[in-house]
Amino acid sequence: MAVVESWPAWIFTNASAPVNKRMRTVAAVLKGLRLPPRFQLRQVKEDPIRLELTLTPAYGKDPILVGLVESQDLVTWRDREGRAPRDLQGTWDWTVRHGTVSTGGWNPYLKEALQTMFETGIPAYLYEEVTGEAYHPVDGTRHVR
Repeated sequence: MAVVESWPAWIFTNASAPVNKRMRTVAAVLKGLRLPPRFQLRQVKEDPIRLELTLTPAYGKDPILVGLVESQDLVTWRDREGRAPRDLQGTWDWTVRHGTVSTGGWNPYLKEALQTMFETGIPAYLYEEVTGEAYHPVDGTRHVR
């Protein structure tokens, strides 16, 4: 088998695509993030960083898009010991919508943006409407930890 010159070398190995330091930092913060049950945050775009907040109503059902969070000026530096930050600093523009109701804003940190999204009440209302269960935040009044 001849190796095609135009293809990157990582295609022919078992390793996945190379990930830059910025993506590793974003992944580390997302991994440590706690959201209420059935809510997920996934990255859909790399530059600018765009994340989707989805709600899975039940096992096997398709997720429902609740909101979007996007940052164009993301600061992702590790500290001197090489630890990933607990939150991502930047200008996080967020939007939540349900049917014809839509709202949005911005926050300087990702967790603050997510907390503000949940404080609008739209994700909780959607959760109760779709699942029929009472919505409970992660930690008392905190929706995101």
